[in-house]
Amino acid sequence: MSASIEHCLAEVRKCHQLLGELRQVLEIVAGDFGALPLFPISGDLARLETIKLMTAKFYNLRVDQLECKSRQAHLVWGRHVAIFFAREFTSQTGATIGQHFGHRDHGTVFHAIQNVVDRCSVDAAAARELNLLGIELRKRFGLEKEKAAA
Repeated sequence: MSASIEHCLAEVRKCHQLLGELRQVLEIVAGDFGALPLFPISGDLARLETIKLMTAKFYNLRVDQLECKSRQAHLVWGRHVAIFFAREFTSQTGATIGQHFGHRDHGTVFHAIQNVVDRCSVDAAAARELNLLGIELRKRFGLEKEKAAA
């Protein structure tokens, strides 16, 4: 096969994968958050969107509030938690995660993660919230068995 045909086939495979991830995101957006999907959610795009949706629901926020520039404490905390889980459950870089949360830079992402770690080390209620949401995300991503085995 020629190099150009191989390149085209590789691009078609990438498009197919992205369409699969987009389908998952659309099912998440259109579906009921209470029901687990019939399949584990894979792909970083689908996971990022799921994290934003589930974190927003958990904290009674809208997804756009996680992405906005507001510095209101309840919005900042929800955003930081979502960023924390985006780093935990995806392979995306800090810069890429930041782009999905209102075009923030990688330094802001790492500050958010450290803020969550620091607060949970001194605030038992925050640690419980983080644990509960983490359990729900693991279930959604089909990872609850991995955690139990570890």
